[in-house]
Amino acid sequence: MRRVWNVRDLGAVAVVMFLLLGGCEREWHFTITGFDSASNPKFCVSTKRDCSGKGVKLGGFGVVEVPTVGSNEERRTVWFIRPISNEPLHQFVYGVTPVGWKQDIPPQPLRVDHIYEVWSYQFRLKEEGGKLTYEVAPIGELK
Repeated sequence: MRRVWNVRDLGAVAVVMFLLLGGCEREWHFTITGFDSASNPKFCVSTKRDCSGKGVKLGGFGVVEVPTVGSNEERRTVWFIRPISNEPLHQFVYGVTPVGWKQDIPPQPLRVDHIYEVWSYQFRLKEEGGKLTYEVAPIGELK
């Protein structure tokens, strides 16, 4: 039987390859620093907490949506980029491919109150009083 690959399968493969073959720095930190004019989160990958260090060379960068508890949804990669040069990631906007990187999985709209994973971090966008906010924590801390 011949296997047909869909985008979700390729996303999962890409994330696994990223984890196994990542060629990344030993330790790096992820945070959100705000939003752009289209309400897309501004990401920061840094060698130090709070975006205070230099950028990081990674083998790929993916955002994975975590299914809500009790749903029939599956984990899915909602954006995946990989380097095509030796450019480190530092500050960039969700859905905007940084210079020296190539997009393998186009960005899907992020949903408010859904949890997303980036490496060993999770984030969630929240709406409070008509204003978009966010929270970032190590995996398992957002409920």
